[in-house]
Amino acid sequence: MAPVERKPKFWKRYVDDVLELIKKGQVRNQADHINTTDPAGNIKSLYEEEKDKQISFLDTLLVRQEDGSVKLLVYRKKSHTDQCLNFSFHHPLNHKLAVIRTLLERCYSIVTEEDERKKEEEHVAKLLKRSISVAIPSLDHRQGQTEHRGEIFEGRSKESKEHKRQSQKYGCRATCERTERGICKNSEISRHRHS
Repeated sequence: MAPVERKPKFWKRYVDDVLELIKKGQVRNQADHINTTDPAGNIKSLYEEEKDKQISFLDTLLVRQEDGSVKLLVYRKKSHTDQCLNFSFHHPLNHKLAVIRTLLERCYSIVTEEDERKKEEEHVAKLLKRSISVAIPSLDHRQGQTEHRGEIFEGRSKESKEHKRQSQKYGCRATCERTERGICKNSEISRHRHS
């Protein structure tokens, strides 16, 4: 249990990654406190602080806006190569379709702003086109492929708008945490990883 002055306002954990919102200047003290909870010293907590008003957590990039709200984007490490299952490989069709579904679901479930969502959709379309064009070299010369792909993305955007409306109407916690909660200027976001 953290002392009152270091008690996080927000705490999310997934396996060994923790995202927390804590008072400014208390991140190092919190990490030290976490490290003292294991008397044997087997668990060490490393921490990373918000830099340039942004921090990553899993595959999400949290960006602090000027008004105190938080914008969420898809996070890719600098070493990310944008490679996915090549469609010319001999894998079952459902595996290939799962790649597409996963990339799009990540876009629609993480990205909070419409213009950023469009950028992510374009990134996914470019990645998939590159992967599919290796499998079907004549794809670039076929008529109607771009329009068809655009219809798929446009339909998904409409679904995500509807989900957002339903979430706001019925109080979906994830949507509220992403779009309605702001971060006060006296807070810091930090991420801890146990090694």
